[in-house]
Amino acid sequence: MAARSGRARATVRDVAAETGLSIATVSRVLNGQANVAPHIRELGAARRRAPSTCAARTC
Repeated sequence: MAARSGRARATVRDVAAETGLSIATVSRVLNGQANVAPHIRELGAARRRAPSTCAARTC
């Protein structure tokens, strides 16, 4: 992840690698496009509600 202002920011590539989804699918979920399977959209919503995996450790 690229560091900016002392904080690490996740990129679309980071999210894709972590979830096992393609970069295109992650982009579609983040942009709210309709052409994403419901179970993938639910995964995206669950991940947004989950605490950051970096919160407990230094990334």
